[in-house]
Amino acid sequence: MKAHYPPGPRDWFFGLTLGLRSLREPLAFLQEMARDYGDIAYVRVGPYHSYVINHPDLIREVCHQGEKLSEVGGAEAGLSQDRRRRSDQQRG
Repeated sequence: MKAHYPPGPRDWFFGLTLGLRSLREPLAFLQEMARDYGDIAYVRVGPYHSYVINHPDLIREVCHQGEKLSEVGGAEAGLSQDRRRRSDQQRG
C-alpha cells in the first residue's frame, strides 16, 4: 500500500538538490515552502522524511504532543531519561 504524504517539493535526484538548497538559502527555502505548499509540507532528502510545519497553531500542537509523549514514556522520554542518566553519571 502506498503511503500518502502532504504536498511538497519533489526532487528526482534523491532529494539532494533540495537538501543543498535548504542549506544554502534556509530562510528563502522555508518561505517558498510555506507559500507554495501551505501549513504542512513534506520533504524527502535521501533516506530522511521531514515535515515542515508553517502555522503557529500547528507548531504549538506538535510541541504539545511531544510533551505528552514525554509524560507517558514515549520515544522522546526514553532519550531524555537516557541523557539525564548519562549526565548524572558524569557529575557524580
